[in-house]
Amino acid sequence: MNAAVLLALGVTKWTGWTRADPSFALLISCYMVWSAFAIARDALVQLLDRELSTTDRSRIKEAVLACRGVRNIHDLRTRHSGDRTFVEYHLEVDPGLSIAAGHAIGDATETAVQTLLPGVVEATAHIEPYGIKDERLDDAVRRATVENG
Repeated sequence: MNAAVLLALGVTKWTGWTRADPSFALLISCYMVWSAFAIARDALVQLLDRELSTTDRSRIKEAVLACRGVRNIHDLRTRHSGDRTFVEYHLEVDPGLSIAAGHAIGDATETAVQTLLPGVVEATAHIEPYGIKDERLDDAVRRATVENG
């Protein structure tokens, strides 16, 4: 920017064109607005949560379903916030398992998710008995999507 100011002064001195200084000032201000927009956009990406891509969500489901003892997964929720990725899901296991066995399966799936994605990943599995019939968030989201077009 300092070079542009000096150049504007030089153009004015050597050519006599008195509009060089305001023209260069306008170009500099446009550059500053463009830079501020780029900085704000990058900051907003870091500050606002966003869902992981469909590809990453599919990879997460595949990794969880590949773990021994997993019968199904539903209500997968992901978000990327700052330097962290948060993954939460309901994990269905055989209803006859002990709490300790279900917890161990949940831990294994959380580890699988954490090693699948780069950076700091906080994975949380909510253990449920396979075949339970309850209101699922996936169903509510699907209904809301259909209703809202």
